[in-house]
Order: sequence, then C-alpha cells, then structure tokens
Amino acid sequence: MKPRVAVFAGVTGRNLDRLVEYCVQIGVDRLNVSCSYVPGYNEEGYLRAESLRAFKKRFEDAGISIAVMDLGGVTPEMALGGEAGEKARSNLLATICSIGEAGIGVANLFTLIERREGDEEQWTGLVELYSDVARSAEEAGVRVGTHTHWLPRYILWDQAAFKRLLDAVGSESLGATYDPAISFLGGDDPYDVIRGYGRMIFFAHARDVKENGHSWCEQWESVRGRRYEDAFCGEGVIDYPRVIGLLIEAGYEGVIMPEHQPRVEGEQHGEVSIARAVGYLKGVLATR
Repeated sequence: MKPRVAVFAGVTGRNLDRLVEYCVQIGVDRLNVSCSYVPGYNEEGYLRAESLRAFKKRFEDAGISIAVMDLGGVTPEMALGGEAGEKARSNLLATICSIGEAGIGVANLFTLIERREGDEEQWTGLVELYSDVARSAEEAGVRVGTHTHWLPRYILWDQAAFKRLLDAVGSESLGATYDPAISFLGGDDPYDVIRGYGRMIFFAHARDVKENGHSWCEQWESVRGRRYEDAFCGEGVIDYPRVIGLLIEAGYEGVIMPEHQPRVEGEQHGEVSIARAVGYLKGVLATR
C-alpha cells in the first residue's frame, strides 16, 4: 500500500465544519490533529479517550480518519523532573493511552530542548522520559514518532543524535517523524536518512526549502553556512519523486503531510498553498 496525503487540522483555523468541507473538496481523507483541538485538553492538560472518540467520529462520518495526533513538545522540565515536570510527564503518558483507546495508531512528539554541553543528567533524564513514553505506547498500541530540530544547539538535532536515543531506549514503539527539509537544514542527506531509519519512520512531513530569494517567505538558519527559505514542494532542494520512491521502498504506508508552504496572497491559514502541495504530492504518488 502506498502512503496517503494528509493535511493538518489547522489549515482551516478552528472551523472544523469547514475542515470537513475542505478535505472533501481537495480529495484528502486523512488528518493530522493537535491534541489542543479536542475538547477538554486545554483545560485538563491531557486527552480523555471518550472526548477523542467523539471528536474523531465527526470526521469518520464524512469518510475522513485521523491518522496522527500531535502530542506537543517535550520540555526540559519533563526530562529533568520537579513537580511541574512530573505533572506534564504524567499528562503526556495519559494522553498516549487515550489515543490508543480511541483507536488512533500514530502520535507525533516534538523534542526541541536546547543542549547543555557535557550535562549527562540532561541526557539521562531524556532517556528515562522516552522509556516511559515507550512503555505507555507499547501498552496502548501506539507508535510515537519524534520530530527533531536541525541546529546543533538542540539535544536532538540530527539523525545520529536521535538514533543514539532510539538505541538507548530500544523500543519498536518509538520512531521518527521524517522531514526531508529538516534533514537537509541539519546537514544530513535527506535520502540517506530514509535508508537509515527504514521502518522506524512513523510519520512524514512534506516541506521544501531553497536559498533566499523572496523577503516574504519565512527564512531559516542551517548548518550549511547559508540561510534558506520555505519553497513549494518540488520547487526547492528536495527531490520529491526520489523521497516518495525511497519511502515506498522502505515499506512506509503512513501519511505524508505538507507544511511550511509559502503563503499565497489572500489565504488565511495556508489553505491555498496546502491544496497546491496536496495536488503535487498526489501527482507524484500516482506515478509510483
């Protein structure tokens, strides 16, 4: 089975009825949803399974499924403990369990903690946190992908750093959220990254970048000695036919979700640029 294209729930803001209409109109039947969209999460700090089941039913009734839930970000406090950190960790683990109870099989976690040079306590705390995440994910039947940073001042910033964490925890419930542009900005070869992770890729973003040219595009640092800006998929440095071919060869059957597309004049939440990216990705997939 080939990967499918998904969109993120925020593409229509917080208007969920409009989101259903949008998905139907552009021919997408998979969603990536932030936990913050589910009633009760913002107030309680964690997801309840019954709330998530009711939330996803409104999309399932329209033939749309939630493929991936975004868990938010790992904070330094979660890794190092303390009362606030322990509460946040407990909420994260409870949310993973609820995602599994609601029948959603993949979650995405962002780990954007700045690295403290020579601080083994920081690394040990991160391994312990991810070990807890792995146990909860295994019990819930959920696979948790991690989206890393791309600059070396962060503790998880390239494939080598993340593979070190995966090896330390040693759980098949933990894997990668693959983003070819992030890999490129961090100095990795985005195609070798797919080969390196293989079936440990649980979620894939579709993003492209190019050297600076337009002041209206969002710009990013890199380890390559120059800055890059967002580009439409297929118009930057990433060879998307090659990316998708390698994902298929690796056995990836999850979703590919476009993000960070250049804004089109007049759009509010990226709905035009994302629709453009969806069409491009579906076209590439049709040739595989």
